[in-house]
Amino acid sequence: MERLEDGERSTTRRFDTLEADPQEAKETAEARSDELEESVSTTQTGLERLTTRVSALERHLRQAEGAVVVDLDVDRGGKPRGLGLVVEEGLDAEEALLSAYQRNLLRLRITHYQQAKQALAGHRSTVRDAAAVLASTAAGDPRRRKAEQTFPKAAAEAQKGEERIGRLAESAQGARAEQAADNARRAKSAAVIEAGQRSHTQLRMRLRSRLSDAEFLEKG
Repeated sequence: MERLEDGERSTTRRFDTLEADPQEAKETAEARSDELEESVSTTQTGLERLTTRVSALERHLRQAEGAVVVDLDVDRGGKPRGLGLVVEEGLDAEEALLSAYQRNLLRLRITHYQQAKQALAGHRSTVRDAAAVLASTAAGDPRRRKAEQTFPKAAAEAQKGEERIGRLAESAQGARAEQAADNARRAKSAAVIEAGQRSHTQLRMRLRSRLSDAEFLEKG
């Protein structure tokens, strides 16, 4: 009998935890969103400072004695320009996709709904079990007293779960639709992104080669 009561208490705690998890997850997601926005702002500020420093360093190097100046904007044969266009197309395709952070938020919305479904199923099961005990025991039976306490609480939790499940179901459905759309975009643009990445590597190698050639000619 004690084991049964301990099991019921453990089950109740578990489902209560499941019920609370979506709210906790939502608060965590909102906190992380604020942190991400702050991080993006800090990164943008740092990038602006870095750009300014690079410009200043470039001016300094151009004025240095013996500096080798190479005009990388000169496009001999059109090959670098063509590679640059492919790189740009790849970057544009990547920008149209959801970020890893955005996809995680979609998964979190789906998880909220799944957790709520589990919690609701648990409360309904508890209600059924308590109702069965009430229907099969006489007054004064210890099991009946336990069921009389459990039934109203579980019924109230089930009612709250039913009220929330519709809203969460709609949110999860929207998240799945967004996931599917993003997956379709990824499949469609995979070749363009891959080509952009390859062209980026080739472009860097060509620019390095031009720098090396220019330095060699200057020394010669």
